[in-house]
Amino acid sequence: MEFYITHGSPKDHLAEYVLPSTPEKKKEDYLKQVQPCDMMILGHSHIGMLFRGDNGIIFNPGSVGQPRDGDPRASAAILEIHEDGSFENIWFRVDYDITSAARHMREAGLPHYLYERLFFGE
Repeated sequence: MEFYITHGSPKDHLAEYVLPSTPEKKKEDYLKQVQPCDMMILGHSHIGMLFRGDNGIIFNPGSVGQPRDGDPRASAAILEIHEDGSFENIWFRVDYDITSAARHMREAGLPHYLYERLFFGE
């Protein structure tokens, strides 16, 4: 199995969001752009996603910090790839001391919206 890993998208590696709501045609176009890779792994949206298309798979494990799906717990996934190319993914959430994390962010001088959103997962 071959992978294409980027933060945003093949079009804009840093700043473009690929969301669960991104139209399937656009997701398929991205998968075509990264062929011969079987799976594109990305993250920028901070929202977990597994999209199985005709041209491959898009996988986003979510976000340990700054989740944006309405659940403030840390979000992550384990992707287990088998020798035959099949895979399993395990999604999980972990509670953490959001108040302490927000306090440290505030003390570090980060913008208030970054630490306030921790409490809401947005």
